[in-house]
Amino acid sequence: PDAFLRRNVALTLGRIGDARAVAPLAMLVRTDDDSGVKQAASEALAALGASDAAPVTAFLEMGRGYADRDARRLA
Repeated sequence: PDAFLRRNVALTLGRIGDARAVAPLAMLVRTDDDSGVKQAASEALAALGASDAAPVTAFLEMGRGYADRDARRLA
């Protein structure tokens, strides 16, 4: 429930560059109540090259990668 923590986690995920964070970050952009969290998640998505990611599509893609044992999703 801590907006400060959610904001910092979003920023950190963008900085580490892990593509597995795209879906949760896209969900934050669309659903979080805090504008600072939304902004941080949006910046993180931009850093990941996924500014236009749709949350549901990104979660489905992630799930498909896990089901197919795609090494990029399991690392």
